[in-house]
Amino acid sequence: MLSDKKKLEVCAVILNWNRPDLTCKCIDSLLIQEQVVVKPVIVDNGSTDQSIRILNEKYGSNVKIIPLPRNYGFATGVNFGIRYALDQKYEYILVINNDAFLETGSLWRMMEVLNDCIGVVAPVIYEYPDTQKIWSTGGYINSLVLEPLDAHHRSEDVYNNQILKRTFLSGCILLFTRSLLLRVGLFDERFFMYYEDLDLCYRILKSDYQMAVCKLARGYHWLSASSGGKDNPFEKYHMGRSSGIYFRKHVRGLRWIPVLIFRIVSWCKMTFKLFFSGKFRSLLNFYRGLYDGWVKDIV
Repeated sequence: MLSDKKKLEVCAVILNWNRPDLTCKCIDSLLIQEQVVVKPVIVDNGSTDQSIRILNEKYGSNVKIIPLPRNYGFATGVNFGIRYALDQKYEYILVINNDAFLETGSLWRMMEVLNDCIGVVAPVIYEYPDTQKIWSTGGYINSLVLEPLDAHHRSEDVYNNQILKRTFLSGCILLFTRSLLLRVGLFDERFFMYYEDLDLCYRILKSDYQMAVCKLARGYHWLSASSGGKDNPFEKYHMGRSSGIYFRKHVRGLRWIPVLIFRIVSWCKMTFKLFFSGKFRSLLNFYRGLYDGWVKDIV
């Protein structure tokens, strides 16, 4: 049995890649959380700027920095931090994007939701800087197409429950129990970015654990700030590639019929969107990603 003090400690895993300004804002929001001692672990994903020096100078021994030799992507990078937290015997592990931050008091409210059944919880996430606009309250994985039809539920539920049960939570801000991660496993490192949160949620859904959103907790997400902006070629390549990895991993037999129908419609919508907005390089990279994810053998 861990001491009460240890139970109130949370290891926060933050991935940084050439954006120490965002990472500092994220860390600052964690260090002022009430009733919780937050131990930040920064995984530097092969930054080519002065990120490590800046973070060391500002925080010193208050943070743990794990430098990586290159950019391994989200899943692999975050897993370095999660493994460190598990090795250090933390009972609660927060995974938070460096372009996200938490309102004071939110982490404690999220911890109160966790129990033997609910093994992961997220806050209601708002956009930043438009802090009155909801970005995500989670969603539900459709059993036919194996993905959420509304991944973010961008309007708060009208009923007054403080806890919203979900089967999908965005990987932007997630608070895990140690027991869930040991049972279900970490992020699948074949995903460089995108779909790694859906893959983990689907594995959690098939386990004995539940997922929830704490309506009393509030987080903020600076959209696409750390990935180079919306609809950029790098982003679209990995969106296409990761979709193939995810569906090839989980779909079997006749379930391919509704999945492929839905996917083709989705690909057509993305094609029209990028083509008519003049983002031809992003469109080309999207199809390159589709080929690499759906056609090439993924080892």
